[in-house]
Order: sequence, then structure tokens, then C-alpha cells
Amino acid sequence: IVIQLLDFSRATKLELHPENIGSILEGSLDLVKKELKNIQVVKEIREGLPKVLVDKNKLTQVFINLFVNAVHAMPESGKLTIRSFLKDASFEPGENAVVVEIEDTGAGISEENLKKIFNPFFTTKGQGKGTGLGLSVTRNIISMHKGLIEVKSQVNKGTRVIITLRIPNE
Repeated sequence: IVIQLLDFSRATKLELHPENIGSILEGSLDLVKKELKNIQVVKEIREGLPKVLVDKNKLTQVFINLFVNAVHAMPESGKLTIRSFLKDASFEPGENAVVVEIEDTGAGISEENLKKIFNPFFTTKGQGKGTGLGLSVTRNIISMHKGLIEVKSQVNKGTRVIITLRIPNE
């Protein structure tokens, strides 16, 4: 909680290095594998994607947060799909980006709550089960990377988080 508060309250400096997004996703999954006991994990992580210029530790924090949120949305069981792929012209014409999608078959988020999910301290979890900072911190980290984050959800059908990251110019 303290680390999340510090990350939220100040923009920490990023340690940017060219990284393989697939490796960061796999490493993040390894860190939460005990949480995934009744969850079917489907990996559609494309090989050979261009490297992205990111802070590996911060991006790992983002992915862990999103994986744990997905698990909490599927308390009994469900399916977690993790995708990565290349997308054309995400930011500027002719510029490519790497996209990561994290999709669950959980409870979903109501339209009313979807508008508030990035608000600091907003949570639908019970008392003592969440600070309401995870998605605020996640959005801040993606913004610090000059990336985009979008959340699509339907109640009782699941949620899909789409993160778009720039590919550095050669």
C-alpha cells in the first residue's frame, strides 16, 4: 500500500530500456501463478515483436495489478487471455505500436463504475480488500510511458484492458 501511495503521489523517474514485451508478460505471470489456481490462462503472446522502450519494473507492476484484478473478478474460475501484437499508426501516421490485451471472463464492470475505475481510492472491493489505487497507479505508469490504456467491460461477461505502447524510432 505504501509503495502504491508513493507511486501515486509522485511521478518517479522511469528507467527506460528496450525490452521484449513477451518476456515482461511471462515474468509477471510467473509472479502471480499461485493466484491463478482455478483460472485457465490462454497466452497469445506474439513472438518477434519489436522491443518497446519501457521501465521493466514499472510495467511488471502494471501487469501484476491487472492479472490480480482479473483473478478477483473470477473468484470461482474463469479464463484469462493475454495477447500481444503489433498495431499500425497508433499514435502518428506510419508509427507502429505494441499492444497488450488482458481479458477475463469475470463479473465485468458496470457502465457507471467504468467511468470511475481510474479515480484514486475508488474500489468496489470490500473493506480491507483493496486500496482503490491499483488502476490509478496503472494509468499513471502507462501515461509516464506516453502510452494509452483503455478498458472495455460488460457485466457478467468480462473485462478487456488494452495497453498500447510506442515502438522507439530506430
